[in-house]
Amino acid sequence: MKERLSIRQLESLVAVAEHANFRKAADAIGITQPALSSQVQLAESALGLQVFERDRRSVLVTPAGEDIVARCRLALSAIDEVSEVARNRGKPLVGELRMGVIPTVAPYWLPPLLGALRKAFPELRLILREEQTARLLELLHGGQIDCAFLALPVAGDF
Repeated sequence: MKERLSIRQLESLVAVAEHANFRKAADAIGITQPALSSQVQLAESALGLQVFERDRRSVLVTPAGEDIVARCRLALSAIDEVSEVARNRGKPLVGELRMGVIPTVAPYWLPPLLGALRKAFPELRLILREEQTARLLELLHGGQIDCAFLALPVAGDF
């Protein structure tokens, strides 16, 4: 199994790149400077490359390190999203809702509905798609939309 960087190592690499100073980076992420140095060394060893060039006065990100640090930022962002999704799961109507609507209904029902939805559920991101009933049914069956305003009657389980 490949050696995987820890979250602390990812944070350490990003902090050093952002602060260009080990002491300031350590303060920023709440660990000691020796602990930060150790995390960076472990990460560089696991990666098999030098992320930073260091001397007594400065810390520079190597060309290979630029790519690594950018990917560390993306990984940390994805990790943060996991927690955000989990927190939002307990709330009603948070996130994205893909709604289909037939053209004859959209101008009449959507303006008051959208205002009420935005007020009641400010964290809801509504994505609207205007199509005919047959196409909306296809999109519902395919999982491309979550709900729809349809013309009645509709055959099937809807």
